[in-house]
Amino acid sequence: MKSPKIKFIVISAIALASIVGIFVSAQSPTPTPSGQNLPVQLVMACVPVDKAKLDSALAARPQDTYRIQYEGLASVGTLPSMTPPPCLTGLVGNATQRATFKNTQELRAFLDKAGL
Repeated sequence: MKSPKIKFIVISAIALASIVGIFVSAQSPTPTPSGQNLPVQLVMACVPVDKAKLDSALAARPQDTYRIQYEGLASVGTLPSMTPPPCLTGLVGNATQRATFKNTQELRAFLDKAGL
């Protein structure tokens, strides 16, 4: 028959391993600023824009991240077709825009450069 001392050591080792396992698996992930690294999609229908400023802001962006439809002109950019239809003649705005951004900082920089 095993001595009570060995039983105590075995039970203590199992308990210690269980406690360590609980703490390791319960460790929470490192928090990150909310929404800073999430993709952002911007859709604006019939918005008044300065075409020169918007073209300048789009020059540095890859063509597959936007699609802009100016009043009466062909779309620029290769992002898939937009849900909102192009602007009709006589409405306030002159462009329907759709663009994607890696995060909110990239969106803010684009909006500032485009004058929106």
